[in-house]
Amino acid sequence: VKWTEVAIPWYTLLKLLKLPTNDSPIACCPKQTPKIDFVSSKDSLCLKGAFAFKTIRNLTDQFTYRWIFGDGDTSFVENPTHTYLNSGKYTINLQVSNVDNYCSTTVEHPVYVKPRPIAAFSMDTTQGCSPVLVKFKNKSIGANFHSWNYGDGTITNVIESDHLFKTVLKDTIFEVKLIVENASSCKD
Repeated sequence: VKWTEVAIPWYTLLKLLKLPTNDSPIACCPKQTPKIDFVSSKDSLCLKGAFAFKTIRNLTDQFTYRWIFGDGDTSFVENPTHTYLNSGKYTINLQVSNVDNYCSTTVEHPVYVKPRPIAAFSMDTTQGCSPVLVKFKNKSIGANFHSWNYGDGTITNVIESDHLFKTVLKDTIFEVKLIVENASSCKD
C-alpha cells in the first residue's frame, strides 16, 4: 500500500468531517447559575446546641447540596442540622449545583458557638445522722453564676456552701443539683 499526500483545504475538511464552520450555526444552551441562600436557626448557640439550616430557593429548581460546616463535617441534604464539639466562630459554606452539575454557586454565613461552663462539686460526707451538716466544694469551670438546689426545698446562689440536712420520720435521700451559667448565658 502506498500513501499519497493530498492537500485538502481546511474548509473542505471541516465540511467532510461535519464539523462547524464559520457559516454553520452552533447550538448554544446557556445554563442558569443557581440562585440560593440559607438561614440558620440562630446566629449563635452554646456548645452542644444544634444549629438547623434552611435553604432559601425557588421551589421549582432542582439542586444538589454540599454543606461544609467549618469543623471538618459535611452534609449533602437540603436542610441539615449540625452540632459543634468546640466553641468558636465557624463559616458555613453551602455549595449548590443544578442537577446536571453544570452550573454551581457558593454562599457563606458565619455562626458562633459559645463556650459552655462545666458544673462540678464535691462534698465532705454523703451520709450521717439527722441533722447532718454537709460542706459543698464548688469545682465548676467557666461559671459566673451558681444555683444550688439541695433537694429539700432549699435553693441558694452562693459559690460554695454548707447545708444542714434534716429528716424526721425515715431515712431520706436528697438529690443535690448545681446549675452554673456563664456570661454568654450558657448553662450546665
